[in-house]
Amino acid sequence: MLQHPTEGKFQTLELLWQHVQNLSRAQGYAMSSLRFNMTHNQIEIGCDRSGTPNPNKSPSKTVTSKKLDCPFRLYARKYAKSTTCTLKVKNPEHNHDATENIMENPALRKLMSKKHPTLLKCLNHC
Repeated sequence: MLQHPTEGKFQTLELLWQHVQNLSRAQGYAMSSLRFNMTHNQIEIGCDRSGTPNPNKSPSKTVTSKKLDCPFRLYARKYAKSTTCTLKVKNPEHNHDATENIMENPALRKLMSKKHPTLLKCLNHC
């Protein structure tokens, strides 16, 4: 059963981001920051498959987009008068299946290469 990030309070945005990334990565999804609002200290977080492919872009080579207009959305906010950051779940649903193999998802490969470069090399050569 899919476990969604829980709404809650975190001491820092970094801890909030780690919570979201760890939970989503464990289930085969990758998250990315979609939008920042520095005036209100807000970050919109979505699935790496959110958005739609650019229909006007004509690539020089044939490439397919992984964008599926996934509606999954989270909002993180750091209030000026508070020492904590809040996480709100706006849409907990994905419109696609999770990635079963971490090597199939570019965003997860990138995360793994930063956190565990030795493990990634092993996965590439095994």
